[in-house]
Amino acid sequence: MVMTVMGMMIILITVMGMMVILMMGMTVIDNNEENNDDKKKKEEVKEKDDNKNYAHVHRVTVFETLAPLPTPLKDTQCIAYKNEIIMCGGRNNRNCYSYHTIKNKYKLICEYPFKESGHCVVKLVNNDNCKNANEMTLLSFGGYPKHTLVMKYISVWKNEDRQKQSLIDYNIWKPLMDSHNNEISIGKKEDDYYKVRAVIGGRNRNLLFITHFKNYIDVFDLNTFQFIKHDTLPSDCIHSQCFVSKSENMMLLFCWKLGLSIEYDEINNTFQYQELHVSKNIGTLCAYVYTYINDLILFFGGKYGGFANEIYQYSIIDNQWSKFKKRLPLTLKNCVGILNDDNKFIHVVGIYKDTDTYIGHLLNQAIPKHIKISTSELLENKKQWIMEKELLQIEQLYHEFEDMDKIDISFK
Repeated sequence: MVMTVMGMMIILITVMGMMVILMMGMTVIDNNEENNDDKKKKEEVKEKDDNKNYAHVHRVTVFETLAPLPTPLKDTQCIAYKNEIIMCGGRNNRNCYSYHTIKNKYKLICEYPFKESGHCVVKLVNNDNCKNANEMTLLSFGGYPKHTLVMKYISVWKNEDRQKQSLIDYNIWKPLMDSHNNEISIGKKEDDYYKVRAVIGGRNRNLLFITHFKNYIDVFDLNTFQFIKHDTLPSDCIHSQCFVSKSENMMLLFCWKLGLSIEYDEINNTFQYQELHVSKNIGTLCAYVYTYINDLILFFGGKYGGFANEIYQYSIIDNQWSKFKKRLPLTLKNCVGILNDDNKFIHVVGIYKDTDTYIGHLLNQAIPKHIKISTSELLENKKQWIMEKELLQIEQLYHEFEDMDKIDISFK
């Protein structure tokens, strides 16, 4: 009887031990499964973070937001000068600033004598570069109210130039005067010079080519201060147009569906026009940022009556359009773009909409910003660009899929 009781106890203990071992095994298996699940989740999170970090790094490499503008500068005009970007006024803004590209800081230069907008600023050619290598002359004209002013600029960042800055001739806007001290006005009273665009050309770099509303091009001699040519462009209307200089007497103009190659014959004082192909996608846009580099014209944002964040490229040599696969990190309109002196970055200044950011009540509101775009990152990798033919094929496929959705395939 005793042996039987003891045997039963041994059997019971053995069974309980096996159950404990089995339960521990199941716990280990469950823990392993949970650990595997946790590991997978961590790997997925890490992969997402890596993708985000890659995207962030790539965005910062191509599009980098710089120090906040000291004041909103809508429709400003910019000139590159050594390590500086000179920003001249803007809509309802009289201030002019120098942005230092290395220090990432701004300094006030001066003020316009009035609030203006829609003006144009160009850098005049200095015929005595050796003597005046540390200064430049800017010409500001057109806009509303219409004006013609010049400024001799010396850097506000260099200590050795402070004595010069105290002189009344420097870093201040003054009326353009001829050798007889007569005030010069560029443009007739009836000319509409709002959103005027101009480039400097000619064999001696003394000709100011001016394009303006409604569809006009003028030539102004900066030596004699006289207009030498007025002509009508083969277009119904231009406004907020792209106007760049390709060579001393060759220019290109784009506005909506219009594309023109413009050649000026300096001897016979005549223009020749040749129509250029305009991509369907860019043909609906105006008021875009544009810049010319290496026989390419780059277009950023724009769009009539709204904001956009696409980037397009026109190859002058190939007469071909393409679109950048990535979009700008912000949408923009009525901004200005300028290449810095070494052509490594395009600086874009103006008004943006950042739809990804909520700043109090400023959600989807216009925000003044200054960004720079790496030209090497933008242009060197050709795989980042979609050719116009490919865009048209994609658009055709899209319409075909739309048509398929409309087909009634139900059985009756």
